[in-house]
Amino acid sequence: MRKAVPMFFFAAAIAFLSSCAAKPEPADLVLLNGTFLTESAAEPEAKALVITGDLITAVCGTDDEARRYVGEKTRVIDLGGKFALPGLIDAHVHFNQAGALIIGPNLLAVSNEAGLRTEIGRVTGLLGEGEWITEGLWGAYEQWALGDEGGGTKEKKSPWRP
Repeated sequence: MRKAVPMFFFAAAIAFLSSCAAKPEPADLVLLNGTFLTESAAEPEAKALVITGDLITAVCGTDDEARRYVGEKTRVIDLGGKFALPGLIDAHVHFNQAGALIIGPNLLAVSNEAGLRTEIGRVTGLLGEGEWITEGLWGAYEQWALGDEGGGTKEKKSPWRP
């Protein structure tokens, strides 16, 4: 039994030293005292977030865990318990319409028959046989009614009606 005691202390020392690993590289930004949804069943919420460059480098369950990443030049923000949603950039895209805006005809810049034919030709070239044009940017009727061809001239032209 005497030999088992030193092995126990040896195992305990290794466990202690591994928990005191070297301090990680300082982050650029540490967000503390927040609420972050992780989408992880094991830990659905985090309290702090560590960011280096443009990457999330650590998601922490406590502020103390995140403070390990604070260095001399690290910006630290206390969120005051507020919810933060990292990684979402709102460019105000209606996702259900994004494809239509890319593939559909853009008639906002069309003010004559040649432009209409060119734009519709572009779109029909993207469609498969039997597919229909069902979406697009159609608000050009205001410019059509004004006879505006988008040239920035003050001269009024007769309205174009497609």
